[in-house]
Amino acid sequence: MTSGDMSLADLELKELKEMRRIAWDLESASQELMYQAAQGLSMYDVNRTLLPKAMTLLSAEDIFLQKLVIRTVGRNLFGAYIKEFFDSLVGISPAEVAQVLMGIREAFRENGSPVSASSQRLWIQALEGLGREHQPGIVEIMATLGTAGFGWTKKIIKNDLENLNIGALASIREFRDNHRNALVALICEEAAKSKRELLPYITGVVDRKNVRFLSVFLSGEWKERKEVACAIGRVGIYTTSGIVRQVLNDPDWRVKQALIESIDVRQSHFNKLLRILEIFVADSHKRVHGSARRLLLRLGTEACANSDVMIQRDKLMKRFRDQLLKAAPSNKDVDSSWLGVEITEDGVIPYISPEDSQDTGDPEPVGISDFAPPERDLRSALMMKMLETKEYSAPSLEIDDSKAASVRKPKPKRTSSKIPGPARFLALMDRLSAELGKELPLAVVRVKAPEIEMTGKEFDQVLDQLVKEGTVYMVDKETISRVDILAD
Repeated sequence: MTSGDMSLADLELKELKEMRRIAWDLESASQELMYQAAQGLSMYDVNRTLLPKAMTLLSAEDIFLQKLVIRTVGRNLFGAYIKEFFDSLVGISPAEVAQVLMGIREAFRENGSPVSASSQRLWIQALEGLGREHQPGIVEIMATLGTAGFGWTKKIIKNDLENLNIGALASIREFRDNHRNALVALICEEAAKSKRELLPYITGVVDRKNVRFLSVFLSGEWKERKEVACAIGRVGIYTTSGIVRQVLNDPDWRVKQALIESIDVRQSHFNKLLRILEIFVADSHKRVHGSARRLLLRLGTEACANSDVMIQRDKLMKRFRDQLLKAAPSNKDVDSSWLGVEITEDGVIPYISPEDSQDTGDPEPVGISDFAPPERDLRSALMMKMLETKEYSAPSLEIDDSKAASVRKPKPKRTSSKIPGPARFLALMDRLSAELGKELPLAVVRVKAPEIEMTGKEFDQVLDQLVKEGTVYMVDKETISRVDILAD
């Protein structure tokens, strides 16, 4: 048996000579030869054969030589060398240790990870001795150690979640499907009990197979529910039941809007997506149905998973044409040319055929009602009239000059507390907006609250109610503004 012109025996002898050369040069008095040998060792095809020699250099006084050798050793560890190697890492900088862990992960991916239970236990015992700052790299290696690595990670989440490195959460993605789903379910359950601030990091780990476990956070405040809605959107809409249905029924418009705006069209099933958009375009809140219309418009140019844009357009035009025509003028950044209309500053100009443009008879008569003020002006005027109360004025009696000074001055107008709090609050905002503009300082509105017979506690309750309803929104912590809910 030969390799080219060289016999197997000659080839073996050649490799042995190369191994001897590297081993001798590693002990050379010349630093240049020593460094070259250390670099050559990392590129040597069978460098594991020189592992015992490389291990002796881990305690060398030359720090540079240690750094050259340490990664090569990490990639070739096995058996009793594992514990000895990790014990030698004491005093090594965290950055160097992280590089070693990265090399171990790469070696496991290229050559395979340990499969025997005894070898897996050796690795776990060595790795768990490292500090908390190395948990992200440790968890990635645990993902390659089968059931033993899964069990260790599960124990850390269940018993020491408070001290879990946040970066380790991202490493959960490295586990195989069944282990990953179980870990996501566990961490959602434990975090919902004791560490809910982990939710934004958990949502970055979930996928289509385990996003349902986030439902434990839907009993929290609207900000948490919004995080869950965004995670659902990112993995795509492929069902209308389960956790998706829970978000569809959420009472807060901000949660619904977050779901719509985060939906990944390419990951979504077209028919399922249409079903939820059909619900959202009928929502009473302007921002919800506005976002739904925008997404419908996008579906005319963006294909869903396993779908075709032309097929999507046909279905959209049959079921949502009116909604699409309303969406086009306010979403000019989205291509709407496929609708067959022209979008101008004044809105949509449809195509008019010659037959439609012909004179069909006498002009339609105009009545007084055509010149009536807009409905919004009438409603605003009626609201202000309803909120006016009796004026206190001086009696219409003849009073001589000597008694004129004793006549009481008219009391200022006050709003009757019999009118619902939200109506009084909005009337006050309308009055202040006429003077100060649409965006009002919250402090100014609060100071004026006594004029509408509203206490500080009632003020906070009414403001919170109006914000939840979407009638008023917080521009920032110190400023509020009214949403134009009458406009469509």
